[in-house]
This record gives sequence, C-alpha cells and structure tokens, in this order.
Amino acid sequence: LVTLGLVLVAQLTFVIIMVTAHDLAQFFGEVYSGGESVTVDDVLEMLREFDSDASANTFFLTVASIATVMVFINALQFLKRVPVLGLLVRALNKAAAPLTLFSFMFVFLFFAFAWMGHISFGAVLADFSTASDAVMTTAQFLFGVAEVSYDDLRAANATVAVLWFWLFHLMAILVLTNVFVAILSEFYALSQLERDAQRAKDAAAAADGGDGGGEQQQQQQQPADA
Repeated sequence: LVTLGLVLVAQLTFVIIMVTAHDLAQFFGEVYSGGESVTVDDVLEMLREFDSDASANTFFLTVASIATVMVFINALQFLKRVPVLGLLVRALNKAAAPLTLFSFMFVFLFFAFAWMGHISFGAVLADFSTASDAVMTTAQFLFGVAEVSYDDLRAANATVAVLWFWLFHLMAILVLTNVFVAILSEFYALSQLERDAQRAKDAAAAADGGDGGGEQQQQQQQPADA
C-alpha cells in the first residue's frame, strides 16, 4: 500500500509538471509569434512558476526512485520459492534483530570517530571543518575514496592522526566488518539446518504415509481372503 501511494503521488506530480510545462511552452510561443504584448513582469512570473515546477520535478524523481526501490524489496518475497535465494531471504529475516543492534553500535562508533576528526583536524582541513563534512569524509575513509590523505592528517595533527587513522581502520573496517559477516554466516547456517530438518521431516512423513497405505491395503485384503 505504501508503494502504491508513492507511485500515485509521483504520477500526480508528473501530470502537474506536464500541464504547467505545456502552459509555459504556449506562453513563450505567443511571445515569439508576436500574438500579444508581454511585459517583463509576465516573463518573470512565468519563470518563477517554472522554478517551482523544477522543484516539483525533483520531488517527483525522489518519490519515483524510492518507490522503485520498495518495489524491488517487495519482490524479494517472491524469491522465497527459489531454493538458494529463499534461504538467503530467510537468513536475512532471522538476522534482522541482531543486525539492528549491530547497526546502532556501528553508527555510534562511526560518529565518535567523525566527531574526533572534526575536533582534531577541523581547524586545518576543510574536509573536517564542519560536523557534516567530517561525517562525509569519515564515510569516504570507510569506503576508501577519501580525498584527504594520511599525510594531510599528520600535517594537521600528527599525534591524533596516527590514533585516528589506525584505530578507525582496525575498529570500523576490520573488526566490525567481520562481526557483520559473522552474524550473517551464523543465521545463514541456521537457516540451512532448519531447511535440512524440514526436508528430513517431510521425507519421514511421506515414508510413514506410504507404509500406512500398504498396511491398510493388507488389512483390507485379509477379510477378502477369509
């Protein structure tokens, strides 16, 4: 329902944009064709409306992109029928609670290092000058795409640079990444065990059903022979 609502809002916004764009094109067509005298205020008014339409277009694209992601997430429910993918989906569902707690711990440590970088390097490095810039730069260090080098950190604060750089990479990248993988591996193995147990149970039930059917046929044949 949420996805359907987002799609409807996106479509409505798109219709509004198209109608206003048509009016704008018709207006400028009349201007260049000399159909009427147009003042500067009229042009500025239409440009202001066009700017608001650009904001509406951005909103439409944002809603459409979110709706697209949600559609694909909902499509994962249908992948449960595929043996391998269904096992992965069940493992992710089981690991949701531990991963949520892990995410809180990870975010807490991440912002601690970001704030440490802002305090230590913000006075010298522009990438750490504000709290938001420090968060983005720390995220870039996490993914290995930071424009700030280790030498830049040492030039800003040599003592803290050593602690910040190595502790961040050891804690955030090595330790926490392996903890994340360990959580997924544990629940994936648990899902495999449950699947195998269910298969064994179904096979035993099918075998018992077959034996029961054979015994019933023998009991029906014995009175007939008598």
